[in-house]
Amino acid sequence: MEGSKLKILLIEDDPVDQMAFKRLVKEEDLNYDYTLAVSIAHAKDILATTRFDLVITDYNLGDGAGTEIFNYISNTPIIFVTGTGNEEVAIRAMKSGAQDYLIKDVERHYLKILPVTVDNALRNKAASDEIRKLSLVASMTDNAVIITDQKGKIEWVNAGFTAITGFSLGEVINTFGELLKRDTEEENSDPYYYKEVFKEK
Repeated sequence: MEGSKLKILLIEDDPVDQMAFKRLVKEEDLNYDYTLAVSIAHAKDILATTRFDLVITDYNLGDGAGTEIFNYISNTPIIFVTGTGNEEVAIRAMKSGAQDYLIKDVERHYLKILPVTVDNALRNKAASDEIRKLSLVASMTDNAVIITDQKGKIEWVNAGFTAITGFSLGEVINTFGELLKRDTEEENSDPYYYKEVFKEK
């Protein structure tokens, strides 16, 4: 986001918290172009015409729970903040798809870590987008693609792999590619070593 302001939607119905956020942006000279919504309904109207890089929302709002925002946006990172935080609420927020969750405190110290939380949320979103793109490419290519863990155990293969080798994901998952070795006398001890082999029809 270098060179351009980060477009943030802040959904907050507490005037004091609104002021605290505005003060944070000003005092820290944060590169945020923020829009304030005071309710779910207000946020819904704003989201109908404007796209944002990130949403920060209170979990408990006057007209509903912050999780309702997921009904109006997609592929936008969300950070939840709440003054009534507990483990159950945190789990619910994360299961809904939140990038992160912060608990408000009386002194509003949570605002000190908010910029770092925002940066992390955007970084995680970028990484997820990259993985999604790579997965799409791997799924669509006719070439064989194998994904392994750090030890070389197969975690995923694409349709190209199945077409070339005749082996399905179910047959090779959690193996080190033993089925792919043409000759046991030629086995290589390196789990990353695979030979091209075509399954006999």
